[in-house]
This record gives sequence, structure tokens and C-alpha cells, in this order.
Amino acid sequence: MKTSNILGHDGIYKISDWGLSKLKIGESVTLSGATPQYAAPEQISQEFGKADERTDIYQLGIVFYELVTGDIPFKGEMSELYTSILNTLPTPPSDINPSASMVENIIMKCLSKNKEDRYSCMGELIEELEKSYKLGSSDSKTMKIP
Repeated sequence: MKTSNILGHDGIYKISDWGLSKLKIGESVTLSGATPQYAAPEQISQEFGKADERTDIYQLGIVFYELVTGDIPFKGEMSELYTSILNTLPTPPSDINPSASMVENIIMKCLSKNKEDRYSCMGELIEELEKSYKLGSSDSKTMKIP
């Protein structure tokens, strides 16, 4: 999942190319969702377990981060990029866009290195987003998107 795979027309959004790419490494290990900047830790290192629904949540967290900050959280040459994904916490979105504080905790939970610390399923993430929206809509704050 990455922003370029989200297609929109007349207010309707669809995801294209979902989970279609695989990169073979060695004889038996594959890296699913091979766009490196959007890879979850478990797609890079077996230390983090196998990819599952929480991997999609991580990748969606990258998309959310990009939407509210205008940039992806990790960049660099391949080895630097993978090291950052595995070991570095992203800059909090509100450090880049102060109005992102409304959803910062949600984004950072999506981007947790360990799958067990992320939302357990998309339903849980959606519920949290709905709660955040209801809280945010009761005051006059609006998020500025870069």
C-alpha cells in the first residue's frame, strides 16, 4: 500500500495493486509489498514475525503520515532506509505539521515497530479514527494538509 496506489474520482477512492508485488530474496524468503519506503519491519526482517493484517495497518500508517506531513517518515539509500524502518522512530507528525496532533497517536501506533503494538485489525483502527473525528468535530480545529 502506498499513496500512488490510491485512486480517486468524484469522491470515491479505491486501492489498486493491493499486495500484488513480491520480491524474492534468497531461496525461500519473500518481501511482500516491495516498495521499500512503505515496507513494514516484518517485511524486512524475520525477527519481527510474518506479515499479516497488521502489516497493512503499518503501510496505511505510512500513507497517513505522508498525507498529514507531506513526506514519508523514512528515506535514504536501501541499507539506510531499512535500518531506519527497523530501528528508528519517525519524527512525530506534529513536529512537521502542528495540526497533525489530532491524529498523531493513531499514526504512531500504526507505525509501531512491533506488530503487537499496532491496532490488531482494521476494525479497531477505524473505530479509533471515528472516535478521533467525533472529538475533533466538537471543536473548531481543522487539520491543515500540506
